[in-house]
Amino acid sequence: GGRGTGRRDPRCGRCCAVALMTIVILGVISDRGLAEAASKSKSKKGPRGPSMDREYGLLRESCTEKLKQDSPSCFENDATRENCVLECVSPTCYDQIYGKDPLEEGELDVTRGRLFRGCVRGELKNKAEDSNKTEL
Repeated sequence: GGRGTGRRDPRCGRCCAVALMTIVILGVISDRGLAEAASKSKSKKGPRGPSMDREYGLLRESCTEKLKQDSPSCFENDATRENCVLECVSPTCYDQIYGKDPLEEGELDVTRGRLFRGCVRGELKNKAEDSNKTEL
């Protein structure tokens, strides 16, 4: 098949078709792989998934509202407010993580915050498992 003659080599059409099909198949396979990887990364969170995070956030919100009504002294400063909210969310976890060393004004303790959230998620998970057992 020469150039400029206006004629095509018939083998070129087959080569192009095979190459195109290969590209399409590889694209489908990679899309499935990406979708599967994405679903695995979402499910990798397991019991800590978005519902646990949402539930933790809702607990914090309801505790904040409750404390505004019942304990205005909790809002003297940021550290006092945060200690009150955390203790309201989970007295057990608060005592384990912050009990001997409450947050101080201006303190940002990422490590203890992560430990506290993990502790609360564990409580929420246990509560959910217990309620599932009672439903059976």
